[in-house]
Amino acid sequence: MIEFRKITDFPRGTLYSILADAYSFDERNRRIWDADWKETDDFFYDNPEIAGKYGLVTCLDGEPIGFVTWDPRHRPEYVEIGHNGIREKYKGRGYGRLQLQEALRRIKEYDGLKRIIVGTNSNLVAPRNYKSAGFVLYDRKPNRTETAYTGDYLYYEIILDGREKRMIREAAADDAARIAEIDVASSRYAYKNILPDEILYHDLSVENRVPVYQRWIAEKRFDLYVYEDPAAETVKGMMGIGLCEDEDKKDAFELHFLYLDPDYVRMGIGSEMLRFFEQKGREKGCPEFVVWVLDENGMGRSFYEKNGYLPDGKEKIFRRWNKREIRYIKG
Repeated sequence: MIEFRKITDFPRGTLYSILADAYSFDERNRRIWDADWKETDDFFYDNPEIAGKYGLVTCLDGEPIGFVTWDPRHRPEYVEIGHNGIREKYKGRGYGRLQLQEALRRIKEYDGLKRIIVGTNSNLVAPRNYKSAGFVLYDRKPNRTETAYTGDYLYYEIILDGREKRMIREAAADDAARIAEIDVASSRYAYKNILPDEILYHDLSVENRVPVYQRWIAEKRFDLYVYEDPAAETVKGMMGIGLCEDEDKKDAFELHFLYLDPDYVRMGIGSEMLRFFEQKGREKGCPEFVVWVLDENGMGRSFYEKNGYLPDGKEKIFRRWNKREIRYIKG
């Protein structure tokens, strides 16, 4: 039976042993890469939290026969496959393909990821494995080092469909009605235990909010963006961003509001939009990010805290609802 387990389920030296075996088809490999294999083994066993998140061991009837690791540090632009090997006697039986497929399945769960990349050499069997998994060659360079016998350097990538199916774009005039729907539905979902029904179901209505957003779009009150899913033919979220309006944070970039249709919460959309907001701020040279959150909005506060935002002690009253807000900052 094949199963995929954590690296730390096995003793130190397991990764080294697999690599040494996987490359045993040529004695030159150990001479050149032995130190690298030991360093890889030491790194993951010295950092068990990383080992638990960014790698897996393939087991056949409980025996570790292969492993794969990946580097997530360049998300959302790309994740890079690291070591990916199967013990020599198990090659050619489909285990390497299953191992790679499982790694790709886990990597593709990262919100907003654009590419998965991997490098290998032309004289190895790995290129066939990567091409069968959907990787496409995007670069090739000559290998003039002592490892020239392994062939040219090959660089493969998978462009993820999510980049095409999900799009954050500027709001247009004809988005106003859908934006108003999201505003109302999201407010009723998030503030149902915070605001009275009189506000949520009488004062707050799509009809009242449409002209507000029509005016904001026309006057450029904020940089207003929507999260559109062309595959589903719908807008799922929206946000207003721009330079901070607080007197003491004029150099900061502010998220004025972010609302999702409640049918699409907990799907990574909010996190993707937040990253987009931060990227826009960096492009403008802003050193800090600001968002004001209702003090009683535990769900919202938890979301921002998980994404690195912290309250800085500033408070104010949101006059529209006469509710206290607290300011969150991320540097």
